[in-house]
Amino acid sequence: MFTCSVVRRGDDVGVGVIGAVDGSSIGQLRNQLLNLAKQHPRSIDLDLAGASLPEPQGVRVLVEVWRFASEHGIDLSVRSPSVAIARAFDVAPSGALLTLRT
Repeated sequence: MFTCSVVRRGDDVGVGVIGAVDGSSIGQLRNQLLNLAKQHPRSIDLDLAGASLPEPQGVRVLVEVWRFASEHGIDLSVRSPSVAIARAFDVAPSGALLTLRT
């Protein structure tokens, strides 16, 4: 079961993902994150502690959201990423716009 909760605090958005993100729900996660980013919050804090993302697809979605966020000055942070996702962003040119919190 996959759920995605959103909490708004002024110009900041918290997103909690719980459950298995799979082929049928990865698009839903992508759309949710991009729709939130298109509202131009100051920051998005994505908590993946309760989620399992398929590694290649999860990385692709996070890179796409990170690119949009970086182009629009949105601070993106990811809490509790999987080892594979953390490794992908360790080598990505994420700069200060993406913060990984384990």
